[in-house]
Amino acid sequence: MGHWYTQEGLACHYQENGKDTTLRHARKQGLVPSVTGILDILDKPGLTNYIINRTIDAAWEAKDIPYALSEYSAFSKTIRDKSGEHSKNARDKGSSIHKALEDYANGIEPVEHKDIVKRVTEAIRDKFSDKANNLVPECTFSHRLGYGGAVDLSSPELILDYKYKSDGLSKKMVYDSHIGQLTAYRYGLGYHEAKCGNVFISDTDVEIVMIPEKDLEWGLDYFQLLLALWKHTKRYNSGF
Repeated sequence: MGHWYTQEGLACHYQENGKDTTLRHARKQGLVPSVTGILDILDKPGLTNYIINRTIDAAWEAKDIPYALSEYSAFSKTIRDKSGEHSKNARDKGSSIHKALEDYANGIEPVEHKDIVKRVTEAIRDKFSDKANNLVPECTFSHRLGYGGAVDLSSPELILDYKYKSDGLSKKMVYDSHIGQLTAYRYGLGYHEAKCGNVFISDTDVEIVMIPEKDLEWGLDYFQLLLALWKHTKRYNSGF
């Protein structure tokens, strides 16, 4: 499902009939694509390696399946289904954690992941002190260049984006797409002086990584180039 926004900055991911908004709908309704949708136009080596590794794992785990499944089409479907399970579970849990954090920020007691919510909110408060009190959850926007988004936590001083890591935290966590996403949010919200960072979350740990200003400046060019590429390949003019 793609994420889309009206020119007023309202989320429009679904149509009135409950179906997902498509590129065809967006053209007719003058919607703008999301930051994440634009960034998805470029291959992400880390994600590609993750998918390859999960496929290898699935093939290894399925080596003892009944002989009846050794026919190629059945075997291929089995491996695809199994390799997708891990990714789906990770996406579902990440979305669930994100919802719990959003609920807590809005004064709603989360039903799930209370320990993770506590860990994340304490890490943000410890690092940013009083600035943490001014952060607004899920602020949406549209920008005149023709893109929109929803920001996990933002204020004129600080922009933070959650990233759930199902395999645990590692040395290499910040990728070009993360920098492009944050700087697109900063530019889109008009918070040009805001500090930006990612809140990396695993089942047991939290790490906040701030992006240097020089990288954010690079990230703006990076994102604008991808936005132009997205519009060109989709034959879509979403500026206003």
